[in-house]
Amino acid sequence: MKRCLFAIAAGFLVVAADAEEGGVESPSVESPVAAEDPVVVAKAAAAEAFGKLSAVLSAEISGKGVAAAIAVCSEKAPEILAEISREKGVVMARASERNRNPGNHAGTEDRKALADFLASLEEGKPAAAQVERQADGAAVVRLPIVINSELCLKCHGMVDEIEAATLAAIRKEYPDDRATGYQAGDLRGLWRISIPAGGAGEAEDRQGLAD
Repeated sequence: MKRCLFAIAAGFLVVAADAEEGGVESPSVESPVAAEDPVVVAKAAAAEAFGKLSAVLSAEISGKGVAAAIAVCSEKAPEILAEISREKGVVMARASERNRNPGNHAGTEDRKALADFLASLEEGKPAAAQVERQADGAAVVRLPIVINSELCLKCHGMVDEIEAATLAAIRKEYPDDRATGYQAGDLRGLWRISIPAGGAGEAEDRQGLAD
């Protein structure tokens, strides 16, 4: 249930961030070989998540405001990610050291990737995708999520700049929230996308959405 605001960050940030800050763009697949490249597969999954999540959130925010979108997103985001994971044959998760959903707390390898992403961004360089190869041929791709949208700051910005109704909704849905205090350009977290041995499409029967 409690997946909401990371989805806002991912949905509105990830795709637009790639060209400037190493997020995820909609990849152009030029060959069957390229299609099985783990970074291409991971970016495609994240791009699809962007499209579906942003559509849901935009509709809710337009109709009822940001505060209402928090509860809706906490229900819809995991459904959308599970659907994309099944369709793509991957396992999608998100992680942060300043997480909103307790289940999104960064593990050891996530923290290493976040440190590398942050170092690149502080040097003014793109935060490139990281690929962790497994002995059995599987791969784990980590992609940075960077705040580059004013909309994201409505839920993740400075506490004194978040609307009272939105802040109240966040605190009700996520009592232990740690995901405020961000500014434009900050590293929000990462996508962790696991691709099984044999490539995307092989995980359908054995994946559990890890998030």
